[in-house]
Amino acid sequence: MDITKLNPVAISTYAKDKVICDFFPDVVSDDDKENAEELDSRNATMHAGAFCLYATMLMTKVYEENPFALEPYYSEREQAIRQQIENDSQYDNMTEEQINSIIKNRISTDIRNSFAHGNFKISYDIYTKKLNFVLTPIQHEFNVSEPIVISSKSILKTIKKQLETVGDFYALNLRFNSDSMVTTGLSTTLKKFLLPAQTKKITEYYLNSGVQNKNSVLFKKNSHWFIYYVLMATKITYEQQDYYNIFGKDSNIFETIRLIRNSLAHDGITFTDDAENIHYKDKRVELNESVVESVSKLLIVDAQKQTIMMLYKSNCKPEIIQSLIDDYKNVFDQTLNGMYRFEDMFDENDLEPGQNK
Repeated sequence: MDITKLNPVAISTYAKDKVICDFFPDVVSDDDKENAEELDSRNATMHAGAFCLYATMLMTKVYEENPFALEPYYSEREQAIRQQIENDSQYDNMTEEQINSIIKNRISTDIRNSFAHGNFKISYDIYTKKLNFVLTPIQHEFNVSEPIVISSKSILKTIKKQLETVGDFYALNLRFNSDSMVTTGLSTTLKKFLLPAQTKKITEYYLNSGVQNKNSVLFKKNSHWFIYYVLMATKITYEQQDYYNIFGKDSNIFETIRLIRNSLAHDGITFTDDAENIHYKDKRVELNESVVESVSKLLIVDAQKQTIMMLYKSNCKPEIIQSLIDDYKNVFDQTLNGMYRFEDMFDENDLEPGQNK
């Protein structure tokens, strides 16, 4: 592979809007339509496909247990790391086998970290629909710039195999046990099988060359809140650095973004109460809220972040931008971060009879 011809670019921040416009036109806003048109149709299709494939990866965690199943290309990176090892005296007494193990472990970690933190770009051909994920992991053990390249074809193959295994398990339980996880564990089934199977199908709609009937892609028309959730959580995972740069690491906005990102990337999300609510769990903090709340919160902070990014590009005065950022933080703290109950936003006399203060 000639890595000099990859020309990697970031997944468009409007890829999510393209998916929403295509599959949920009834809930599309004028802003969504304008955003989706930022890329021409062929480029938008590839970005939407890459975005949905990344969403499927985050749901299935195929990059976690065995990253090499994704068939990564990393020859130049391996050579660069090996060269640094050979020039470092601390490795002088190591055997070839030990050095190979160090390199393999480093590549494996780089793949997991890149996908968990959204640290990658894409390279594609709009005519052949060939798509590669170009991973550029940042790590200090070996200072190398050569990328790891993984094709969408190999990722889809790995995901398909995993979903077939999970699907066979549910089918077997359904056949021999009427009280199986399929019927009594909707939350688990949704997380482990139904949602990733759905995002995979949407991915194939965009990336497969054959013409497909868009109406046959969605499993259920009333599933848009869950798909909305997966797309929004994927978007903030990929763009988390923007939130860090704008709102700061100590803001409640970034703390929430980090919690959702960590929970999604490291299997800390659980759907509860027949999938009406969602539970996030990170090392330091947990959060319970409804799926609708999560979607609404992510839509709002994403719109805020997009506004600030546009102001930066328009060379708006720094003090005006900072004032708006401060306002956004206050709105989030007082309404979206759970610091106040909905009822607390009103005077006691404004409550309807029978409502509790």
